[in-house]
Amino acid sequence: MNYYFIACRTGGEEKVRAHLNKFFTRELGEVHDVFIFIPMRRMIDRRKGKKIMTDHPILPGYLLVSSEEDLANFSLDVHRLPG
Repeated sequence: MNYYFIACRTGGEEKVRAHLNKFFTRELGEVHDVFIFIPMRRMIDRRKGKKIMTDHPILPGYLLVSSEEDLANFSLDVHRLPG
């Protein structure tokens, strides 16, 4: 199993995740084994005196990618994706 970190804009992790899913589906086909994770933690925020449960990224601005295949060939293409 190969693991990669991809840096992106802080707060834009979901958009980049969607772009990566589209890209790898297009390049590797529908049956690809590339998994993209955003490590999250659940925290209690207080807004106007009320407690609200929200999810915050553990590593803001980074995505974790795991795959059985070597994705080093796609590094330049991934770099050109927006975000």
